Amino acid sequence: MKRLIITVLSLIFSISFCMAQINKEVEDYRRKEAQRQQTLKEEAERHRQQEAQRQQTLKEEAERHRQAAVAQKRIADSLKQVENQLLDQRYENAISSAQSNFSQKKYAQAKKDYETALGLKPENAAFINSKIAEIDNLVHQQEEAERERKYQDLITSAQRKLNQRQFAQAKQDYEAALKLKPENLSFIDMKMVEIERKMNEPATLYIYRKFNMQGALVGPYDVLLDNIIVACTENRGSKTEVSVKTFGNKTLSAKIEGQRDEIQINFEPGGAYYVKCSVDYRGTGRYEYKDGKREEIKKSFPTLHLVDKNVGEAEYNEMKDKKR
Repeated sequence: MKRLIITVLSLIFSISFCMAQINKEVEDYRRKEAQRQQTLKEEAERHRQQEAQRQQTLKEEAERHRQAAVAQKRIADSLKQVENQLLDQRYENAISSAQSNFSQKKYAQAKKDYETALGLKPENAAFINSKIAEIDNLVHQQEEAERERKYQDLITSAQRKLNQRQFAQAKQDYEAALKLKPENLSFIDMKMVEIERKMNEPATLYIYRKFNMQGALVGPYDVLLDNIIVACTENRGSKTEVSVKTFGNKTLSAKIEGQRDEIQINFEPGGAYYVKCSVDYRGTGRYEYKDGKREEIKKSFPTLHLVDKNVGEAEYNEMKDKKR
């Protein structure tokens, strides 16, 4: 019985000890759990505070961005206003320059100024294009007037050269005039035909010998053109008209008893050439002795003179007509 009681008491003690141990462990667990919960609570509070700080930072950053955007817009608006003012000024300068150049009839520069203004303000195209069209019309009128002036100058020059029998130069002027006004082809063709006709028109050689005492005793002598007799001059006076159908430099010559004279004539189509023939009695450069005196031998020389057309024509027409 005593042993049983001891056993029961031992069992009770063991159970009490175990319960104490269990209670202690439970209490430790509760304490640790409370600490863990406190730690979690503190950690959550830190996270909340950090999130609140982050949200505040984001809000402040957003406000800074907003303020920066407002400042940038204000700057952009100011720059745009300055640009518009500069654009307006450049436009006004271009228009002013265009009007000034236009009033001074500097149409090319005026047009360039208007085109510059159009590039600056395309919205003003209607006004600017009307000004450019006006300039183009005036320039066209100027060009037409200049073309007409050059054409008339060339026609005048061509006619003058044609009258002077400068056929190649006249032809060049007519060809240049035709390029300026192709619509006048029929008139210029007519002038070209006239040039061709005159270029093939024979030249006329007028040979005449007037009566004079010095040559009165010297009989007739022949005049040769490139060694072909074309006239015979007589001491009582004579004149001969010769048609020359080949052109260029030719030699006109005459001879009296071995004494010769010659001249060069450049024959041109349709030209008129007057040659005055005469006789000159002069020394030969040779000498002989007569009655003991040394005397120079003198002989009659033919003389040929190409005289001015007006002088020759007057003298030729004064003489009685006698042709060979």
